[in-house]
Amino acid sequence: VSQSRYSQVKSIIREGKVFGIDNVIATSANIGMQTMDSALAYLVTNGKVSLNNAMRYSTSVDNLQHLITKK
Repeated sequence: VSQSRYSQVKSIIREGKVFGIDNVIATSANIGMQTMDSALAYLVTNGKVSLNNAMRYSTSVDNLQHLITKK
């Protein structure tokens, strides 16, 4: 993880705004980060996991469904 991303996450945690960590992850795909929903969408679209199982573990079912239909 790049130092700037580490610093961002550190600041977010220190400020008690942990909900912002997902945004850092989502905008850091270029360095290999991915959200749980992105990983689940990949697994569903590649037939590795059923949609029902993915929905059970998703952080946002609406976002997961959006990511699946987008692919």
